[in-house]
Amino acid sequence: MVFALLAVSLAVVGYDLIHLAQRFIAYVLIVALLVFTVAVIVGSPLAGAAARFRELSDRAFPRAIIRAASYQIAWSIYVSDYSRYLPRDVG
Repeated sequence: MVFALLAVSLAVVGYDLIHLAQRFIAYVLIVALLVFTVAVIVGSPLAGAAARFRELSDRAFPRAIIRAASYQIAWSIYVSDYSRYLPRDVG
């Protein structure tokens, strides 16, 4: 609910502010993912526990790929519609 209210307030204030906020959030997420990746590589106890929790089966990996692809395909209509309204000089 908090994120929905934040998004609506950003939309009311302006289109350019939404892009500024997304750029800032992207940098925050990049840092968070880097910290998480380093923690897993270094050997976080949670990483070992997750690996012991369930072995990777022959069917789990293809299912994960199919789910990820389905999500991307489902969002493709919104991406193509959004790009229609970009300025002509945007590649």
